[in-house]
Amino acid sequence: MMSGKIVSFQPVVYYNEIYLFMIGIVAFLTQLQLLHLLRYHKTIAVLGATLAHAMWDLISFGVVMGVVFFGFTCAIYLMYHDMAAYSTMATAMGSQVWIRISRINGHSTIIID
Repeated sequence: MMSGKIVSFQPVVYYNEIYLFMIGIVAFLTQLQLLHLLRYHKTIAVLGATLAHAMWDLISFGVVMGVVFFGFTCAIYLMYHDMAAYSTMATAMGSQVWIRISRINGHSTIIID
């Protein structure tokens, strides 16, 4: 039976904020320790040198893939702009990213009017 009494959750929210702050500090310190340990690992040094050497190739690949993605988004926006998921370019891009990232099969994305 409810007595109509208002319960304040402010202490719970306060403790939750402190908890999240402490978890953030622990995660940050763990990352620092991991980076310090990996600094002396030769395989990581080779990986870093390889990525540094291939930086311009990776950047150009990203630019080309961005242009291709934007082209697909424009085509889908022009074909399906009357649907809510593709009504603007921003929502069309978001829908395309969601479809690419998630594991949705093609049949579930077809909407029949």
